[in-house]
Amino acid sequence: MTIYIGGGKRFGFDHPSEFYDKLEWEFEQVMKAGFVPGREISFHFMNFVITAWHLADWTYPHLPKEFAAQFLKKSDFARWTKKQCRALAACHMIANTSKHFGIDKDDEPRIELVAMPGWDEVHNETPMRHMMAIVIDGKILALDDFARQVVTFWQLFLQSKGLLNE
Repeated sequence: MTIYIGGGKRFGFDHPSEFYDKLEWEFEQVMKAGFVPGREISFHFMNFVITAWHLADWTYPHLPKEFAAQFLKKSDFARWTKKQCRALAACHMIANTSKHFGIDKDDEPRIELVAMPGWDEVHNETPMRHMMAIVIDGKILALDDFARQVVTFWQLFLQSKGLLNE
């Protein structure tokens, strides 16, 4: 028996607003996983950054023509989004590094994932997402602050272009 899912290989996703819904869901998973000891936060955080970055691919074909005219191709739009939000640039770097084991672009942020001092001793009392941080261009961000910046960027951008279905 075959079950047809609208959107075919896209698993029912047809619009950037639907992919944004997935980004919000991934954000919620990161927040929940932050209270669980172990590697769960790593799994959800990786899903979050991959979804955040690929939202650029989902958005480009739906951009209003007047706005899209400034970009010759999808990669130009992606490059523009990274300049607008350094946290999103970090998502690009993490997502591509997870696939290619490295990335060598000069315009990419310098990023590091760090564990806060003493996290082993307090991980049962303090949410994991507050014990881990990402450093972008020398600025330390808790994972939830980092993720919130990315969600906020996409929310405001999609709303401004009429691409966010309420």
